[in-house]
Amino acid sequence: MDIEFTLDGKATKCPQGLTIAAALFHVGHRTLRSSQRGNSPRSLFCGMGICLDCVLEVDGRSGVRACATLLKPGMRVATQAGASSIASPT
Repeated sequence: MDIEFTLDGKATKCPQGLTIAAALFHVGHRTLRSSQRGNSPRSLFCGMGICLDCVLEVDGRSGVRACATLLKPGMRVATQAGASSIASPT
């Protein structure tokens, strides 16, 4: 069963039961954020919530770990850029 969510303002669908990172990879979206210095693209690295390379904005909250958060129907997911991509501990 597919669920709908919004990725960078566009309606998107993916199978139910995926983490946000897995859902983004499923739809071909590999860059999860850009670095603060140099604006370099960052993607999934450790896959277990330690490295913070996969942080993005979810439902208006920045610094959400995409690899450790299950995607829910209707979520608004947005890639983060620059200084706003620094995650705060949760």
